Amino acid sequence: MSKRLYLLVLSTLLVACSGSTEDVRVTLCKDLVSEITAETVEASWDQEQMKFNGYEDMEVAISFTQSGTLGKISCFYPYDAVEENAMTQSDPASAHATYPSLVKFNNKAINSSELAKMINRVLLKQGKQAEKKGQEVIKTSVEELKIPGTD
Repeated sequence: MSKRLYLLVLSTLLVACSGSTEDVRVTLCKDLVSEITAETVEASWDQEQMKFNGYEDMEVAISFTQSGTLGKISCFYPYDAVEENAMTQSDPASAHATYPSLVKFNNKAINSSELAKMINRVLLKQGKQAEKKGQEVIKTSVEELKIPGTD
C-alpha cells in the first residue's frame, strides 16, 4: 500500500473513531435543550450529574443558562442490561439505554410522541455534523497528500 493511500485510510478511520469523550446520553440531553428551546444561542452548561438508581432509570440532570435564562433538563434512561458484567461494573451508564424514555424540561415532562420527534431531529443533526467533519478531514488529508505539480 502506498504511503499516501495508507495516510488517507488512517485519517478516515481517525474521523470515524474520534470525537467527544462525553457520554452519549449527556450529549443527547444537551442537544435536546437547543431543540426544545429553538434557540440559536449556545447554552452554557452549569452543572451536569448522572444519577444511578440500581436497576431503575438513570437520570442525567443538567443545569444550564441560555440567553440569560436559567434552565434544567433531566433525561431518564431505562436500565437495559441483560446481565451484570465487567463492562457494567466499570461503566454503570453502559447498563442503560442510549435513548431516553422520559425527558423533563424545567420539571415539566415532554409528551412521548413529541419527544420521539425531537430525538429524531437531534440525531439527524448529529449525523450531518459527523458527516461534515469527516468530509473536512478527508479533504484536508487529500490536500496534504498531493504531490506539488501533479494537480
